[in-house]
Amino acid sequence: MNDTKVTIFGKTVDISAASIEGRRSENEDSAGWIAKTRDGTSGEILGIKKIHSNASVKDEILFCILCDGMGGLSNGKAMSSEVVSRSIEWVQKSIFEDSQEVFIGYRNFLFFLEKELMEKYPQSGTTVVILFGYKGEWYSMHIGDSRCYTITKKSIWRTKDHSPVEKLYQTGLIEEFEMNTHPMKNVISAFIGGGHSSKLELNRLQNFKKTVLCSDGAYGYMTLDQFRCLILESQCADEIVQCAYDLESKDNISAIQVNVE
Repeated sequence: MNDTKVTIFGKTVDISAASIEGRRSENEDSAGWIAKTRDGTSGEILGIKKIHSNASVKDEILFCILCDGMGGLSNGKAMSSEVVSRSIEWVQKSIFEDSQEVFIGYRNFLFFLEKELMEKYPQSGTTVVILFGYKGEWYSMHIGDSRCYTITKKSIWRTKDHSPVEKLYQTGLIEEFEMNTHPMKNVISAFIGGGHSSKLELNRLQNFKKTVLCSDGAYGYMTLDQFRCLILESQCADEIVQCAYDLESKDNISAIQVNVE
């Protein structure tokens, strides 16, 4: 488990991340984060390197990213790892004017990165889900079925998967509790590596006390009510990952948790 506190936008933010192979022979998930603040730059790409610099910035940014390399395709681990590491490098080097520029800039960056990786790792793919905060505003971005959950005083909100099963739920053909047991639950309709970078979805987030990014190995082997209860009570990402493993998740399991104090 990796747990770090940073001060950003005048608030203390606790960031934790965890990822395990679970009952698989290889962990094809990747995750990392970077915070550029007035106290300097910090961050980590899990299992690869820590990021530290004393250079401060005027306009602070926190960028957390989690990718789930697609196990049914070759080079899923390489694809997810490169998307995480290259995305964090992009944030580290970039300067933005506003939150919309973060989104547009990242979407353009992802378009060219996807083209490069499709040549390097043909017939491979990865999901991506991101939390970023800039100038006090918070957003999620995602492609695929790795999710962002935000918890406010009144509600729990999540991103909508790019998947046939999500579409069935949104059109009222199945109930939400049926999503994790549906025969097509592991099928996704958009991913990096499939030429889908233009489908990157942006959502502005309400002020939250906790946000969780997670792969389907974290939420996909328990009921959705169980998972909501878990993230309501969890203090850190490691608790989410361990609980999913204890409930017999058969996939890689990864989570990033951001608590705002």
